[in-house]
Amino acid sequence: MKIIWITGGSSGIGLATAKKFLQNNWKVIISARNLDKLLKIQKEILKNSQNKHLYVYQCDISNRSIVAKTIEKIIHELGSIDLAILNAAAYSPNKSQEFLIENYEHLIKVNLNGTLYCIENLIKNFI
Repeated sequence: MKIIWITGGSSGIGLATAKKFLQNNWKVIISARNLDKLLKIQKEILKNSQNKHLYVYQCDISNRSIVAKTIEKIIHELGSIDLAILNAAAYSPNKSQEFLIENYEHLIKVNLNGTLYCIENLIKNFI
């Protein structure tokens, strides 16, 4: 059974993708920052799914060491990741049109650095 890891898997496109891969008999790992939300989603999905291989891992991709630990834990507990969909992202609408550097720093930390941290650690574990 192949393994997929989907960041940002607690809602939207990440969650919809997770459901599709679960239906197609993959081991599916979803991660996000909010563990309570992940556990609730896992419970809801598994009660209606024949494939019970849905795993949740809390992971804030903007934190390099947490990403490294999460990937190591996934590999140790479930095996090698065959496919990763790096879907996690931050969105910070600025309705007031006021320039706040903190908003942009947060977006860069999650959307750019977070994705790079995932790639860096996936490569380390597969080369």
